[in-house]
Amino acid sequence: MMWKIILILIFSHNSLAKIEVKFQSNDDLVDAIHAIVKIVTVKHPAINFVSAVAEPKNGNFLDLKSKLLLKCEPKYVVRLDVHTKVMNIPKRVKKNIIFLLDTVESFDILKAQISPSKFDFNGNYLFVLVSGHMVDFTHVFSAMWLKNIYNVNVIYEAKNEIILTTFRPFESSKSCGDTRPKIINKFRAGKFENDLIFPLKMRNFNGCPLRVVTFEDEDVVMRTSSNDLHGYGAELLQVLAERLNFKPDINFLLEDFAYGIVYDNGTAVGSLGELYHNRSDFALGDFFLKPSRTALFDNSATFQVLDLVWIIPPSRVYTPLEKLLKPFSDVVWILITVILLIGIFVIFIINYRFKSCKSFVYGRNVRHPLINMIVAILGV
Repeated sequence: MMWKIILILIFSHNSLAKIEVKFQSNDDLVDAIHAIVKIVTVKHPAINFVSAVAEPKNGNFLDLKSKLLLKCEPKYVVRLDVHTKVMNIPKRVKKNIIFLLDTVESFDILKAQISPSKFDFNGNYLFVLVSGHMVDFTHVFSAMWLKNIYNVNVIYEAKNEIILTTFRPFESSKSCGDTRPKIINKFRAGKFENDLIFPLKMRNFNGCPLRVVTFEDEDVVMRTSSNDLHGYGAELLQVLAERLNFKPDINFLLEDFAYGIVYDNGTAVGSLGELYHNRSDFALGDFFLKPSRTALFDNSATFQVLDLVWIIPPSRVYTPLEKLLKPFSDVVWILITVILLIGIFVIFIINYRFKSCKSFVYGRNVRHPLINMIVAILGV
């Protein structure tokens, strides 16, 4: 799997927080962030910084930002944005984003702009808390989980050590969808204690249910009178459930447009509407790749390829005159006629008024200039 990162730095001063972080120097935190950047940006070295800071003159914020830029600029392509102007981000820097925040309120404002058109939801998000207070990390984890973003970590400094936390939504069958923070690593003496930075969370669902929306689709998914599913799509679902250890909670649609339609305004109905409104985790069917779909949804790897046969009815028989006239519009034929008339008029004037110029205009020994003009126009 190709790892990607979106780093989010949080600089907070909320006095009602449950976690308090105080330190004099943020060198260790900068080193920890840089160590993570080096790990996850091997194949995508570009980084996009997005700043959403309530107190831009905060000393800790300015110090950390300058140190990060000094470490990153010589090795990576760096871009700096403001959260109110996050737009037209190049594709190559959508995957590696560092958000600079100073309060949880700043995150609440920013999260509305975290959309598939601006960010890669398959990327890795790292929240970095720098000095001050912050509410329980579950608030951040829950908000990102609702957006179907699961590679989310929070890193902060406490008691002279850097702590890296995340959430595990499928750690056991009794904690499905759990967004409580869990410590996974610590940064001490210039290095992390282990190699676990962004743990794999979608390899084993530990018996948790996943909501599957599907519909009647010949050969792909078909339902029997006993409500059992069969077809190669149903077989694929069974294999996935066994390999990934999840229980499919199937929603079989019988309504019109169950296949799903994505409208130009960005809304969807049918099975795609169930995904769009977060009522299902994934849809099962033989979906074709379309720009309107890929703009809103991720697609699995292709598991079935079908040949398309286009049946075109024969056209009616055209007359020779229609075959001559149809390829060109009326305007073209009008222009050709005008050119012919002008040419005939010029030839007539020269033949009867300016006979001395005939050799100069037509060339010597040219007896039929009108025929020559028609031949030249038709390209014969």
